[in-house]
Amino acid sequence: MVLLDKKYSTATATYKALLQFEEEEKVKELIKAGIHLIFELFQSYPCENVADFFSGSNFAIMEAYHELKSSYERTKFGFFKQGLMSLRSGLELGVLSTY
Repeated sequence: MVLLDKKYSTATATYKALLQFEEEEKVKELIKAGIHLIFELFQSYPCENVADFFSGSNFAIMEAYHELKSSYERTKFGFFKQGLMSLRSGLELGVLSTY
């Protein structure tokens, strides 16, 4: 049984190729702006007092931000299946945070 069949050289080559593609097509800033929008939503969540920061009421959107960010990085390294799983988790958490 192979636990990790992706070699370091393959992962770094994929990462470099995707970085080059992002620079050529000028999409890196667009992607980062989209992910940062989730962070801005998390920061603009209304808090009435200090206890609201520790209540966990904004837990879902905070986790959605981290999942989307990790999905982006995993995909850049070539771990597409794990990236899609993180993307789905981020989407589900984002929907959960609207309730």
